[in-house]
Amino acid sequence: MTKKPESAKSPASRKKEIIRDVIFFAVIIGFTFAFMPIMKASLNTDYPLVVVTSGSMEPLISRGDLLVIEGKAPEDIEVGDHTTLGGDIILYDAEGLGWSRSNNEPIIHRCVNKTEINGTYYFTAFGDNNSQEDPVLIPEDHILGVERHIIPVVGWPKIWMAENSLFSTVLLIGLAILLVVSVASDYKKSEDEKTTEIEEAKVVPTSDSEVDLGV
Repeated sequence: MTKKPESAKSPASRKKEIIRDVIFFAVIIGFTFAFMPIMKASLNTDYPLVVVTSGSMEPLISRGDLLVIEGKAPEDIEVGDHTTLGGDIILYDAEGLGWSRSNNEPIIHRCVNKTEINGTYYFTAFGDNNSQEDPVLIPEDHILGVERHIIPVVGWPKIWMAENSLFSTVLLIGLAILLVVSVASDYKKSEDEKTTEIEEAKVVPTSDSEVDLGV
């Protein structure tokens, strides 16, 4: 009987690999969905990670940078200066403040003034690369957090996907289909090999001692 190559994997071994791969992808997907809630809780903000989409804070923060945002009590936010670049860089929601803009994305600018009116703090912000301060007074409930860390460049994929949404959707669907087809193909191959081994096991080989000498 023909001997199988030692490198050939048994159906049981291939099935284990398939199960392992499925579990691996399930863990990755689960971690992805759990990651943001963990970040939100640990950093005390609903916006723990944001991608910068404009150049208003250059050269310190550039378009495509990823920022780590942390929640901070209004009274603890530090005021800086547009020229010396001190103080906290705040992320705030400008929607509903009377500022007409092309989109409703949160704004990341430097805090340059803070005042308390009837127990509520209000802030003024200024983009380092802008010629004038933002034309709104920002109440404390619109402050989403302050910048704590800058990770350069890594936010570009998100910008690219947002600017090419149709292509990105088709690409992700295509990758998902390829993954499913690959797993299904491996599983079918494993089952086929198992069936072949069962069929081969039914054939009883002739012993070398049973040789017809024609006597």
